[in-house]
Amino acid sequence: MPSFQKQKEIVDKKKEKVHELRRKVEERDDVVRAQTAEVQAFSREKGYLTRQLGLLEVRYEESLSMLERHEQRLAASGRPSANGEFERNLRMDVEEKRIATKEAKDRVKAIEKAIEKAERSERKAQEKFDELQIKLNEANAQLRTEHGRLLRMTRV
Repeated sequence: MPSFQKQKEIVDKKKEKVHELRRKVEERDDVVRAQTAEVQAFSREKGYLTRQLGLLEVRYEESLSMLERHEQRLAASGRPSANGEFERNLRMDVEEKRIATKEAKDRVKAIEKAIEKAERSERKAQEKFDELQIKLNEANAQLRTEHGRLLRMTRV
């Protein structure tokens, strides 16, 4: 059985260990919270971009259908192919909207990948947090045990 002084040193070391583990747990908790906020921000941005994409797709479809209707009218009237300024502007408008739609789709895909990456990081951080929490609980239990032994020594 260790002496009183030796037992006190053991308790002090256990207290230091518990304090250090608490600090690590708090740091890891901050990391988890930051990554959760990052995932939420990406999710909000994805929602915004998805709405923008829907709007762009509708505008693209409207422009495309307007061009098709115009070409059908020209064909029905027996006129030659549409090569005038109006038609050229209409085709450019359709092409611009197609490109904008494609870019928006690419941005949504990029955000989805960023969300997946952030979620993986969040899961890893949460697992590390859980491991540290378990170590902290074990260290607290050891501290209570050693502290109890110290108290028994003082009563004797």
